[in-house]
Amino acid sequence: MTSYLDSSKSHPVAGSGRPAFAAPRRILTTGGVAAALLLGGIGAFGMPATSQAAVTSVHMDAAGVGLTAADGTAWSADSGFTGGRNGTVPTATVSGALGNTMLRTNKVGMTAWSAAVPNGTYKVTLAMNEYYWTAAGKRVFSATAEGTPIFTNLDVFASAGARVELDKSLTVAVTDGRIDIGFSAKTDLAMVSAISVAGVSVTPTPTPTPTPTPTTPTPTPTTTAPAAGSLSWSPPSGWKSYTKLTVPAGGGTVSMNNSTDYLLVAPTRITGAVTLSGGRNIVWIGGEIGGRTSVPSGSYDSPNRGIRVSDGADVRTVYIEGIHFLAGTYLSDAIQFAIRSNNGVTAVLQNIRVDATNYGTKATVHADVIQCWGGPRTLLIDGLTAKHATYQGFYLDAGDGRTLPSGAGQAWVSRRVNISGDPLTGGTKYLLADRQPGFTHMVSDRVYITGAGYSSTDSFGSWPSAGLTQNATPPGGDWVPASLWSGTVYTSPGYVA
Repeated sequence: MTSYLDSSKSHPVAGSGRPAFAAPRRILTTGGVAAALLLGGIGAFGMPATSQAAVTSVHMDAAGVGLTAADGTAWSADSGFTGGRNGTVPTATVSGALGNTMLRTNKVGMTAWSAAVPNGTYKVTLAMNEYYWTAAGKRVFSATAEGTPIFTNLDVFASAGARVELDKSLTVAVTDGRIDIGFSAKTDLAMVSAISVAGVSVTPTPTPTPTPTPTTPTPTPTTTAPAAGSLSWSPPSGWKSYTKLTVPAGGGTVSMNNSTDYLLVAPTRITGAVTLSGGRNIVWIGGEIGGRTSVPSGSYDSPNRGIRVSDGADVRTVYIEGIHFLAGTYLSDAIQFAIRSNNGVTAVLQNIRVDATNYGTKATVHADVIQCWGGPRTLLIDGLTAKHATYQGFYLDAGDGRTLPSGAGQAWVSRRVNISGDPLTGGTKYLLADRQPGFTHMVSDRVYITGAGYSSTDSFGSWPSAGLTQNATPPGGDWVPASLWSGTVYTSPGYVA
């Protein structure tokens, strides 16, 4: 395990205009990841770049072994799919610009495809040919890129005929370090011959210089600069058009379809535990949770969790921002991930304030502010304040109850966090991590922990008392101030451009 210390940057306080002092950021890696990548760019690891990442491209030969095309484009071998199988290779020639060799191999029946790319704008192209059916209506399917439709209910044979290349393209913005493509079939199976993701250089439109007009000068109005406390990660592209669901005021299970993206709204206070079951991409911004006002009789009260995220689509983003757990109430876990089978989940938690008491007493049965009881693959936290953690602040278990990811490495980032231990139950640990084999790295950026039983440990050894975590309160106050909420209404400070 290698530790890198970066103390060269000063960062703003989440949700406010106050600058913070240049506190150190420490990065631990067990997978040989280069320090320059961790400290400098977003890549697949969720750290914001100091400048715009270079435009890049991904070209993948679906169900193929990869090749170099006549134009010099290098196409990689089949990778990145969720589900599916290799299609039957036709004996007849397939015509098209990509050539017979590439077009004769096809992936069918997949539900998603994903690849790591720097944030930016990309032209996504799906190359297809109807290699199997010889009549219209036999295969009808849809595809999306970053949640936006590339096409809906496409019949390749009806559009191009048999064994003829058909390309469909869409230009999208990537904001989370991954390009995500979804597939769903209406008739038979979705299919694709090749996928191209080509970086697009976006040139800003020049602002015209106005011609001065001799008039009496008008006083210039005072303008407010963009919030200095912008959050590190924005919601998935197209999130405002997701299928809207209202979270029940009394809590309960919110059941969602694994092929659908959802926008959750909470117009009234939530008084019971909420379980998010299923769904593809999920966005929940704003709300307050608080029901139990009496001290729990047991050490762990599962019906009084705050939010539990369970399995859904394999490759997806679960984005939660601006949730306030109310003072004077009691919780077991505030936010719990119970991901048992998904390997491609990115979870983003930003501006979460827990004034409720997380009540627990035992090392094996405990209540946490954030508990990862299996998953997600990528966990990105920016802005978390918890005032009463009675046993543990974080319990981070990379592999409990699920299969570890293969391919892309895991990355868990904790930025601008302060957790206050409460001696109510004689708590001892406020940061505990159990990293399983295959876990790549954890990033700690201005994490402050206080309490009579202050402790921070993980399965790879003790965490240092300075650098990775600070045994103190943030010098500028809570990272997530209560002033961000007015009842159930939350005001987001916006996102880093």
